Amino acid sequence: MLFRSPGTFAQVKFGVPFNLGNTITLTQFLFNPQLNYGLNALAINAQVIALQEKITYQEVHYQVSNAYFGLQAINQQLIFLRKNLENMDGLIANMSLMLQQGLIVSTEVDKLNINRNSVSNGILKLENTKAQLSQLLGILVGLPNESEFEIATDEVMSNPSIVVQPNGTRPELELIQLQKQMNIEERKGTYMAYLPTLSLYAAYNYNYNMKPESNFSTGIPSAFLGLRLDWTLFDGFEKQNKLKVNAYNKEKIANQEQLAIQQLNLSTENARREVELQTANLEMNKEQLILSERVYQSAKAQFSAGTISTNELLQADNGLQQAQSTLVGSYLALRQA
Repeated sequence: MLFRSPGTFAQVKFGVPFNLGNTITLTQFLFNPQLNYGLNALAINAQVIALQEKITYQEVHYQVSNAYFGLQAINQQLIFLRKNLENMDGLIANMSLMLQQGLIVSTEVDKLNINRNSVSNGILKLENTKAQLSQLLGILVGLPNESEFEIATDEVMSNPSIVVQPNGTRPELELIQLQKQMNIEERKGTYMAYLPTLSLYAAYNYNYNMKPESNFSTGIPSAFLGLRLDWTLFDGFEKQNKLKVNAYNKEKIANQEQLAIQQLNLSTENARREVELQTANLEMNKEQLILSERVYQSAKAQFSAGTISTNELLQADNGLQQAQSTLVGSYLALRQA
């Protein structure tokens, strides 16, 4: 329609050489059946992102725990090795005095020095591993570079408490539940696509006609305001195929949920059995260490009395070191379980 009062007219020529036009349109949906589906899908996606963040946090927490318990195990192993080194230094000092007095041959002292070098090398390797693990732990917990921190001493014989969470609180299952909700919303959205959309439609147009040879030019404004109804009568079975795919995904998600529950139950049960096994193993290794210490002290006394050889003393010392390493290893395995 023309923006003129009723009964007024403007001169217009058709077929002029130059015709310039601009159009501005505005569409505002009044009824869109798929709008709720889009909003619900956005809300579900926000929950999925939050759950993924939670799962990532758990993975980092697991890495921090492993690094932390590893450092505690290394600290305990270093305590054992330094004590062994101190004992070995005492034996070497006594043997050196006996060598000066001509009571033994030099090879006996060399055997002890070889064992001492092995212990010293083990300490150096553990200190290097400790430095690397400390750096990794600092990165995982977000400490600045070159930061120093202390690892609390843990009782090697401690028995950790086990807290079993129901599967309903596991983020893996919560994520599957969100997938099921998304599947439901997709099915609703496909059904709602059968309904028409209603929108408010407005347009403003301005045409400018020019005829240079007769010096004719005029501008013609016009506007339109109305309702627009869009309804797809046939879409080539697109929505029908979407519903089939949706039904397939629904069955797939149900199978994934059942499998996830079985895997979580199995993992929980295996972890419980592993904790029980490692707890018993830790107690057994504790007794083994006590026995090995007794054997070593007895061998050390017999060696000082001259009733056993250096080889027998070193054999008792190696048995003690093996018992110490086994105890620390079982402690770490229990913490990881």
